[in-house]
Amino acid sequence: VEIKQAVQFALGAYAEMLDALDDLKIVLARNRTQTPFITSDDPAIMVNRWLHNNRLVMGPGYGISAAGLICILPLSPTVCCIFYDDGIYSIPNSYSWIDIRSSDDVDSINNMQYLNCAANLYFHDSKFSELFDSLRAANHDSRPEARHRVHYAVKSKSENGVSTYAVVDKSAIPEHTDALIHMEAIPISPVKWPSFLKWRPNGSYFSNDTGVGHIRR
Repeated sequence: VEIKQAVQFALGAYAEMLDALDDLKIVLARNRTQTPFITSDDPAIMVNRWLHNNRLVMGPGYGISAAGLICILPLSPTVCCIFYDDGIYSIPNSYSWIDIRSSDDVDSINNMQYLNCAANLYFHDSKFSELFDSLRAANHDSRPEARHRVHYAVKSKSENGVSTYAVVDKSAIPEHTDALIHMEAIPISPVKWPSFLKWRPNGSYFSNDTGVGHIRR
């Protein structure tokens, strides 16, 4: 029952956020190499090359409205779907298709599957399972120990209708108290990026210097 409820919640949240992704450009990458795209138990990847290159403006993380967002989803061993912020990047394409002829570019996408997966990688043919060793060697130091960090806060003061909460360790929260729980997603940091992902000259983003961060139009 809990799994069913979690899936229903995730689908509902996805439907509510569709408008936030409408502006992203889409290309389908056709794999022309001998190295197949792999998939995993968490195949839909969200990364942000621009923010990873600009740690000073990155802040604690980023969401789906962030400037520089890239979403990657392998559809088969030979086709991968890529969404990207064309205000920051440029991917030369022909009718929304690109041909990948470098195994390094396929490796860069497969690396992200290794970094993003919960526990399992999937290969369409057992003969390609040997790729796992190279993925582990290339990304051993980059894979996060956990994909989420949970923060707990308890009410410390309430005055004039305004409540203040203080972050505490989970073990310090008394029973039946007023508390807030915040889950922070830990983004992956790929060791390399596809060569076809180019920087857009005079790229742009928007910010009002608030906690919203740097976003797309």
